[in-house]
Amino acid sequence: MKSAGKDPAASELAAEAEKEFDKALSLNPRNAEAVVSYAWLELKQQKPRAALELLQRALNAGVDDPDLELALGTVKAALEDPAGAAAAFDRSLALNPRSAQAHEAAGRNAYQRKDVRAAAEHYEKALGLEPTAALARTLGSIRLYDLRDRQGALKAYRMALELDPAGEDAPVLRQLIAELQVPASP
Repeated sequence: MKSAGKDPAASELAAEAEKEFDKALSLNPRNAEAVVSYAWLELKQQKPRAALELLQRALNAGVDDPDLELALGTVKAALEDPAGAAAAFDRSLALNPRSAQAHEAAGRNAYQRKDVRAAAEHYEKALGLEPTAALARTLGSIRLYDLRDRQGALKAYRMALELDPAGEDAPVLRQLIAELQVPASP
């Protein structure tokens, strides 16, 4: 598995990991955790088609797992299949509607498809499940620049600042909040 330009030690570790995943899947091909981990490894090694094949094989075997669907959506997005990614994220959320990670991925995919309202909805849901400053900043930007929703942006930026008051973006967030508190000119 050694290739030019790659760290030989990392390549050897990846080859060993692949052997372990193959062994685990030969014992239980419906092991969703092993399939997802193996798919992430393949994706990290820039082999999205191999990751897709692993995930499809598990789905064809009847594995019904939200993390598997989330991984499938991520792989399809990497393969520039936004509609396929959206469908996989939707299935992941149908199986586990409280997955902040799936909502965030679905939001990112919706934004790439230029469906900013759906993106904002998914980011809102992700924020409600697992609030992070990064998510709040992203939502604030979508609300301000794409949806022209100053109040929604203000709320999101305030949340981002509250979640990370000493973060590197704090000065910018404070400035944005101050600007948004001034009424917009007609």
